[in-house]
Amino acid sequence: MISLPGTPPQPLTLRTPSSEINTPLVSQIRSQRLQLSSNNNSAAYISQLEDYLSSIIECISQEGHPHTQALTYTASIPFSDTIPWTLPTKSNKPLETPWTLRDEISIVCCNISMGYTQRTYELMGKFARDQKPTSVPDDKFWLNTFKLLKKGLEYTEYVKQYATSEQQGTIWEASREYTLFVERTLMVSIQYSFLSKCLWKLKSTEFNILDDEINYSTLARIAISVKADLISLIKDSKYHKLMEYVEYLEVILKLVNGIIGALLSIENYKLDKIGVAIGFLNMAMDNITTKTNTPDDEEAETEEESKLKKKFSSFKKKVSDKSNKIKSSKTKKFKINNNVLSKLPDGIRSDYTNLFQLIELLHYKYHLENNHLKFDAVVTQEDLINYTPLGRGVPIDITPWKPNGSSITPQNTQSGYY
Repeated sequence: MISLPGTPPQPLTLRTPSSEINTPLVSQIRSQRLQLSSNNNSAAYISQLEDYLSSIIECISQEGHPHTQALTYTASIPFSDTIPWTLPTKSNKPLETPWTLRDEISIVCCNISMGYTQRTYELMGKFARDQKPTSVPDDKFWLNTFKLLKKGLEYTEYVKQYATSEQQGTIWEASREYTLFVERTLMVSIQYSFLSKCLWKLKSTEFNILDDEINYSTLARIAISVKADLISLIKDSKYHKLMEYVEYLEVILKLVNGIIGALLSIENYKLDKIGVAIGFLNMAMDNITTKTNTPDDEEAETEEESKLKKKFSSFKKKVSDKSNKIKSSKTKKFKINNNVLSKLPDGIRSDYTNLFQLIELLHYKYHLENNHLKFDAVVTQEDLINYTPLGRGVPIDITPWKPNGSSITPQNTQSGYY
């Protein structure tokens, strides 16, 4: 899941307002804001933010404006002379124009959305830490993950639908552009969850790639769409000089590139195109592994790699048996790329280890078959573009948030997954 560093932002204490800011409406909302506090418990923080948002809308409705007009009505109402959140932009810095009530509503909605992403990230990390190595998340786990992320999208959709395009916000984080940025992180998380589920599913079958329950063609296209969205997020982060975001997203991009290579490799293998399959597998290996040709390097494991290899369970012995059969085939050996692994967030680190296991098995399997049976020419990295399909994400139906709750039942947009 994509949970950007330092998100969701935390509230800062408001300064004493000037006379032009301290209107009855603003005073009432500022008093409600006192209930917010920095909170490491994502579920509690989401609840605080949702209550605060509802109280803002309630105050505005008492002045005769429904929730559908709240963002337009509050666009020119001053709320603070500083930025009252721990945003990437300098907080507590005097503004040329006041922070408006519309800015406050917009950032609260985005913070709630990011809170739901953080919640799913924490749940995935907790599962990976607490469960036995052979445990696999069940369908209920993935459905709950989907519900949480889809609920988060309701809040960005509310801002998108009811804020006019002319209302750009005091700073980038309060703009429509930023809302779209946050929405894309949630959409990436939803699409990525399909890929994560696939890796866990493969692990549960001891990486039986011939399992007909997995549609590799569809999943590969989902992964390619995730890659495109990540590249867009990286570009926007660079433009706004958010280098911590850039570093985080670039590491996830490497993982996604590895997943794309593995999925397209399996798809082509099942089509009896083993030369193409090996080409895509090489692409996957280049993104997540470290290669070496020397036995000494192969034996030199880091402590982290040693720990991860202990999690490979019974599958490791099967791979080892196949490895002994092909030691004379002169295939390159490879190891876990700790430069990638160490930078991955806990919530998706298991995806890396599952992918590494899959690639290791495919590497042995493909080279054994090609060196002794097929003898296909391996497609080069440059020519893989000719075999790469277009990306296509799973459609997600989103309804905007409204006071007093809204439905979070997911649409069954992808048969066999949710």
